[in-house]
Amino acid sequence: MMNTNFLRQISRQIRRHPLFYGLNLLGLGLGIACAFVLLSYVRQEWSYDRSIPDGEQIYRIGTNFMDMGGFAISQEKLQPVLQEKCQAVAYATRFRGSSGFTFEADQQTFPVDAGLYVDTNFFRVFPYEFIEGQAGDALVTPDQIVLTEEVAQRIFGTGPYLGKTLSLKDEKSTFSVAGIVRPFPGKTHLPAGAWLSVAPQLSDDRSWTSARYYTYVKLNSQSDKGNLEDFFAQLQREEIHPQSAPNTSFETWIGGSQAVHFYVQPLQEIYLYSDLNMDLISGGNPTQVWILGIIGVFILLMAGVNYVNLSTATASARAKEIGIKKTMGANQSQLIVQFLGESLTLSLLAMVVAGSLSGLLLKLLETVSGEVLLSSILDGTPQWLLLLGFSVLTGLLAGAYPAFHLSRFQPVWALKSDSMGHRKGHLRNVLVVFQFSIAAALMIGSLVIFRQLSYMQNSDKGFQHDNVLVIRNFNDLGTKKETLREMVEQNSQVVTTSINSRMPAGYNLWRATYQSETMDQAISLNGFPIDEHYLSAMDIKLLEGRNFSGDLATDTSNVILNESAVKALELEEPIGAVLNDDRRVIGVVSDFNFESFRNQIAPIVFNYDVDGYQLAIKLTGNDLPGFVRHLEDSWSQLAGDEKIRYYFLDDNLAELSAKEAVLSRAIGIFTVLALFIACLGLFGLTTHATSRRAKEIGVRKVLGATVSQIVVLLSRDFLSLVALAFAIGIPVAWILVNKWLQGFVYRIDLNWWMFAAPAIAGVVIAFLTLSYQSVSAALNNPAEVLKDE
Repeated sequence: MMNTNFLRQISRQIRRHPLFYGLNLLGLGLGIACAFVLLSYVRQEWSYDRSIPDGEQIYRIGTNFMDMGGFAISQEKLQPVLQEKCQAVAYATRFRGSSGFTFEADQQTFPVDAGLYVDTNFFRVFPYEFIEGQAGDALVTPDQIVLTEEVAQRIFGTGPYLGKTLSLKDEKSTFSVAGIVRPFPGKTHLPAGAWLSVAPQLSDDRSWTSARYYTYVKLNSQSDKGNLEDFFAQLQREEIHPQSAPNTSFETWIGGSQAVHFYVQPLQEIYLYSDLNMDLISGGNPTQVWILGIIGVFILLMAGVNYVNLSTATASARAKEIGIKKTMGANQSQLIVQFLGESLTLSLLAMVVAGSLSGLLLKLLETVSGEVLLSSILDGTPQWLLLLGFSVLTGLLAGAYPAFHLSRFQPVWALKSDSMGHRKGHLRNVLVVFQFSIAAALMIGSLVIFRQLSYMQNSDKGFQHDNVLVIRNFNDLGTKKETLREMVEQNSQVVTTSINSRMPAGYNLWRATYQSETMDQAISLNGFPIDEHYLSAMDIKLLEGRNFSGDLATDTSNVILNESAVKALELEEPIGAVLNDDRRVIGVVSDFNFESFRNQIAPIVFNYDVDGYQLAIKLTGNDLPGFVRHLEDSWSQLAGDEKIRYYFLDDNLAELSAKEAVLSRAIGIFTVLALFIACLGLFGLTTHATSRRAKEIGVRKVLGATVSQIVVLLSRDFLSLVALAFAIGIPVAWILVNKWLQGFVYRIDLNWWMFAAPAIAGVVIAFLTLSYQSVSAALNNPAEVLKDE
């Protein structure tokens, strides 16, 4: 009976105040949807590798030698050294990555997107659940393979699978299934559907200055990161230094460019925080995660503020109800339960709205950003339970203040309903300022991020990147490489071609050490192996000297530098200078941005190499689809079933700013939604204010007030709050965007209009929101309003 009465009361309140409940339902639903999508994204990014058992005891070992930069890969000999000599390590494993496998079984092919070549310790460090087989028996011979259950089902159908065989496409080796595992339930930076033995690839490389393998360790339960770092300090002093520089003191060696360093990275921090080269997958961005998470929380707060504001503003409408109930014996706790119940009911209704909107919102966000931000949302009971808990918490927090505020009314006050509309106006003003301050910061932040992204994408990078196609697996043609090049150059759309081994924003990393005659020790610099056509194909400006020439055999020992390399090598007269005793500088080119705008333009040494393994093709751009068809036809004539792999250079450059692009578009979308939620609240407050002041407006019109005067009267107070909000939001936004821009070496300057434009736009939008109700009230016939007086 109580539940029936409660639902009847809720239904009666909705019928009496449809606008109030409609605005709150839309605001809370949209706020919950925004926050749920954003915080689900944050949860996913933070969840990487956290479902792996004992993950807090697993670490990756990266390395840096000869000052070449940090690498996620490390030395081949490191794994046995760790396993045999480091007491803190329970198990050490080494493995290599793969872009995927294509298997053959029963005369059919089955692609697997990701796989790894691993050693026998891999499944001890990463304890996958074996459905068939055992971890200790897996991959003990090179002809064994471990598959996930999903991949095994796709290849073989029904199980059991142990002992079944398959082969790699285009290879004669046959592999026997030695284990079937169930993947970890959460996200991981080591995705794989198949594992092969790494043993055939090991070469017994004993050098400390080469790196090819990923090395991970699982520590003993009594050990921690500090123990591992202590071991590496001892290893550097007692083993690596005596082998690498026996005639140099340890202090000189460890502080110089020839030293070997190690990075100990906790497994659960790799995806978000690793900045090492040669990572298996592109990691996340902690700044982006924090920003979007905070935006989600603030949008939810804005929706809650709407509920508080509209509940307290319309208190007079429920004052007599409260007074009568208290007169009839209801106590404060009963009224609190009633109002919290109403808030919870509204939040549960808003949950239904949010459930419908969250999928649409995620789809919109991913369509605009071009990125799959969430693997799934609301695809199972846990997600719905999370949304339910989210909505209940929102309802309790949003309804708490109105419930305690309204239930405190004394009967004598409550029955004087006309006096209730003036109470707590100062709190509503503070909350309106809070809402629009957030909106102001979001509008400014969105504009600044968009401008920085535009600068990164459209500024002169120092080379030509439009209409450049790069064949990645050009080297697969072997002796037919030159034939393909000739076939390509016959196409009228081709301007020129260049054989090389490195492109700006490319997938390859080349570094080598160089020393000029005036330097005490060598330094590590970026290398670009190129032919004589590279500079013209990329339109890189030659400042001094000459380009490489195919007619000069001596150019194989000559180099070209960029401006930064000239400075790094301390060359006052670079042309003719000798590096490493046998490399002569023949030219200097202008600096160009070949990496992210977050990085300083690095020194580059161009080497002459006509045996590069990729081909860059500069095109006119008149008919790119037509040229691609010509290229694929030419390739198939020479390579048969081997698939060509190519990319457009401008697409790779766009990947350098992909995270900024996602952040810009995401903030843009949620800024619009946040402003909409704030305006919903403003619209509700204006509606209430005009209703409460209807008779005053009627009297003013009788006394000769114009429509514009009435509009100004009703809008003035709210517009002053909006203006105050922007006055607060602007300095906050300046601090935040300025700090964000510090992460870029090459960035825009903050101009006054970047703050003024959003402020003006915000005030105009607020005025338009206010004007609808203000003009309607000003146009009402005063006779109708005052007829009961």
